[in-house]
This record gives sequence, structure tokens and C-alpha cells, in this order.
Amino acid sequence: KAKAKAKEAEAKAQEAEAVERTQKEIVKAKVKKVEAKAKEAEAKAQEAEAVERTQNAIVVAKAKEAEVKAKEGEREQAAQVDDSPGIAAAWFAPFDHVPTADELPSLLRVPLAEKICMPQLADAFPQVTARDGRRSYMLSAVIIALVQGLFADSTNELGNVALLDTVVSSPFIIANRLIHLFSDLTFERNSGEGSLRPDAYCKVNGVIVFKGEDKREASALNDAIAELSWKSCAWNTLFMGELPFMLCYASAGNLMQFGVQKPGRVTMFPNLRFNLKLTQDRIAAFTCAINCCRVIGTLATRQGCGTVAPLRYVQE
Repeated sequence: KAKAKAKEAEAKAQEAEAVERTQKEIVKAKVKKVEAKAKEAEAKAQEAEAVERTQNAIVVAKAKEAEVKAKEGEREQAAQVDDSPGIAAAWFAPFDHVPTADELPSLLRVPLAEKICMPQLADAFPQVTARDGRRSYMLSAVIIALVQGLFADSTNELGNVALLDTVVSSPFIIANRLIHLFSDLTFERNSGEGSLRPDAYCKVNGVIVFKGEDKREASALNDAIAELSWKSCAWNTLFMGELPFMLCYASAGNLMQFGVQKPGRVTMFPNLRFNLKLTQDRIAAFTCAINCCRVIGTLATRQGCGTVAPLRYVQE
């Protein structure tokens, strides 16, 4: 009986042990199942995150593409805009003070306030052109004429005059046409036979404010300067107004030089002598002529500098 009870107890223990093992296996199976679901959920979350990142990247890429296209559109639109008056206003802005004759050699060398957008010339001629910025069809045509120098090798008077008009006369015409810098401007050349009449001169409101003497041969530059000097004896407030000085130039063949005239005396500037056969010199002389316009505009507009009043009074 005791042995039977012992066997029965052993059997029950083995059965309990088997049940416990079964339960543990069930628990392990459930844990594995939960872990599998957790991993599956994590994988789905990572997949969703990856999809979201991809979508965000696509959105950002599209936004950048749209921004680039918008900028290209703006550049294309800007490229079609001719802002000649705006560039001219920057070029011909008056100086901040009435200059003295002693300041002129440096003032006439001042670079242009703004460069024209001409990418094809920007590397070769950075003084007047740039890859970006405002465009001007009219001013671009003048720059191209300066660069090409169609009459730079001319040996006749007509060619010399055409070259001088591009370099010296055109700034006055540009200033008057685009921004009306002067209310009444005339630029004349060889229009009379008077012995004291300059070969070229510019009038503002009837007052001569700029003049030049021209010679055909390059060897005659000193003769042109001499004519400026002896014709300076004609200085008279009835003709010159209250100008403190008058800007002038002498040219001979392909050579030209800027200077300043005071009553009875002409001073030529050594640093403003140019060989118009050279493209860089043509551009530099053109810049000087623009600054001549700025000086004259400053004299005409600054208070206390009655440039044109005396002659206007006499004429009226």
C-alpha cells in the first residue's frame, strides 16, 4: 500500500511537472508571438517613416526645382527689361560738391557708377560691363561701338570726327535723351567760320560749357592745344556765364587729351591723354567724357553756381 501511494505520488508529480513544462512552453510561445508582432509593428513603423522621408524629400526637391525655375524666370524677365534711363541716371549723377579745377584730373577718372549687363564682354572689359545687372540696349550699342572702334584706323578727317563723336559727343547726347540732364543742350562741330570759334563745342542754355580743337594728323596735337590756348582769350561772362572753368579737349588723328580752360589759360591733364586706336583708351576716354557731363551738371545745378544766368539775362 505504501509503495502504491508512493508510485501514485510520483505519477502526480510527473504529471504536474509535465503541466508546468507545457504552460512554460505556452508562455514562451505567446512571448515569441508578442515579440514577432512588436517587430512587425516596428518594421511597419520604419517603413512608414522611410516613406514619409521619401515624400518629404520629393516635396523639398520639387520646391527647390520651383524656386530655381522662378529665379530663372526672373532672370529671363529681367533680361528683357531695358533700363537705359536707370543706368544713365547712375552714370550722370551730379558730384556731391562743386569741384575745383585742381580736382578734375582725378574726378574725370572716376569709374562708372554702374556696369551694363553684357556677359559676352564682361571678362574683357570689366570697367563698363558685367555678367549680371541691369540691361540697356541703347548703351550696349554705344559700348559695342567703342569696342569695335570702326573708325579707329581712319586716316581722313571724317573718320576722325566719327570716332570722336562716339567717344566724346555721345555721352552728352545720352544724358540729354535718357534723363534730360540739361534743359537746353546743343553739341555742334565746325558750324561757323569765326576765328575764335572752337572746332567743337557744347552749349547749355546758350552758354558754352565744353569745347574742343581737332587736327587731322596725330603729329599736330600740340597745334590743337595751342589753338585752345590762344582762343581762350575770348573768355567773356557774356558768352561763358559764371563758369569757374571750362572743360575742353584737344585731338589730333588718333590722339586726344582732356584739359581745363580758365580765363586766358589752358591746362592739359597729362593723365588724361589717350590713343583712340586702343580699345581700353577709347573706353577710358568715354568714361572721362561722362564725368565731364557730371561736372557740368553739377555746376549747372548746385546752388550758388549761376552757370547760365548772365547770358540768359542778356539774351532776354
